[in-house]
Amino acid sequence: MKKYSLFELKSGQGHFLSGLIFEGKRFGRGGLHFFKPNEESHAGETHTHEDDEVFINLQGKATLLINGKPHPFEMGEIAVIEAGEEHHIVADARDPILNLWLHAE
Repeated sequence: MKKYSLFELKSGQGHFLSGLIFEGKRFGRGGLHFFKPNEESHAGETHTHEDDEVFINLQGKATLLINGKPHPFEMGEIAVIEAGEEHHIVADARDPILNLWLHAE
């Protein structure tokens, strides 16, 4: 997993997802998920992809479980989940995450 921050982008830097994160890929599908408090994505299953996936935390807090290891995920952060990494999002109990997810193909 790689992490970035929306707040560290400079004006005039261009499209932050091209070059900075992905080279030669495009986003084929995605969505917006409003998590409930303590909700875990894909709970009880092994969840991986053959392509990279991007999470953009638009609001709230969560813990990313990447290959079983916890990583805090705060508002404004961008996480690039690389192909083959097992991953889950666990929403904060008091301030659940609003997550934008995109698959890079």
